Amino acid sequence: DPANSNLLYLASGEYTASWAHNAALLRSTDQGATWSRTDLPFKLGGNEDGRSTGERLQVDPNNGVILFLGTSQDGLWKSTDRAQTWTKVTAFPASSVTFVLFDKRTGSQTGTSTLYAGVNSTTGASLYRSTDGGNSWSAVSGQPTGLIPHRAGFDSNGVLYLSYSNQMGPSNITNGAVWKYTTGTGAWQLISPVVPGYGGWDNFGYGGLAVDPQHPGTLMVATYDRWVYGRNIFRTIDGFSTWNVLVGKA
Repeated sequence: DPANSNLLYLASGEYTASWAHNAALLRSTDQGATWSRTDLPFKLGGNEDGRSTGERLQVDPNNGVILFLGTSQDGLWKSTDRAQTWTKVTAFPASSVTFVLFDKRTGSQTGTSTLYAGVNSTTGASLYRSTDGGNSWSAVSGQPTGLIPHRAGFDSNGVLYLSYSNQMGPSNITNGAVWKYTTGTGAWQLISPVVPGYGGWDNFGYGGLAVDPQHPGTLMVATYDRWVYGRNIFRTIDGFSTWNVLVGKA
């Protein structure tokens, strides 16, 4: 819980096959010294394709009794009692969720009104937004298509950065991108440090993404499934006008 460091939550599930056990939600009120368990009515694929996407489990930063959990095949779920019970968000339009993200700036003590969620789709919309606390959802206008959003983060100006790949990974990725979405204007901008496909053989995507919450325009991204030059970590401190290679060769 970003507002209470004593409260920890863990979504636990390894596979979604017919022989696998259902998932469980573990919660602690003492920084992990002891744990309580809630069995969930669905499965989570923590060791399946897409395991590097996320985060799928999020606590409302303005009201910690509210949590959302995205699943890999059973849609989006919500708890209003600190993860003790869960209800499926039937208005959410997709079954495979890659991440959930609160826009903290849009909240009050009753909860955060605006959320974003990525979904596993390369045919149509893959990023959805709710402006009523998760009750209803709609596709974000102008978004890129043909790629799956893997990770996302806000800077302190409310700018949203997203990493994309054309597969869930960790294998068979051949394309990807990094995008900037200015929530205030609805403008999208492609900001990839390196464009995949150079020479017809340098194929890869983007996965890891970290945004500096105190310095707008400072972020790091990582390539995903890049075999020609190996995986890279890029960093920009000037709003992506220039990128520096921290790990690997560009």
